[in-house]
Amino acid sequence: MNCPFCQQEMEDGVLQSTHGMYWLKDPVRFPIKPSCRKEAQPVFTMETARDFPFIRGHRCLNCHAIVIDPE
Repeated sequence: MNCPFCQQEMEDGVLQSTHGMYWLKDPVRFPIKPSCRKEAQPVFTMETARDFPFIRGHRCLNCHAIVIDPE
């Protein structure tokens, strides 16, 4: 996949966290957890209960953009 911003080749990979990843319009600050916000939408996949959550995507080594796969 080519980067939609700089047109360079992107590498495949995953964004991974030891906790959930959430989409919010604005970031939250400690001590509030993102998952506590009503509008927080989870955007991760867990294969099993023992796995860390992740989402597949592509990273541009040139401009550092990250594109998340829709599935």
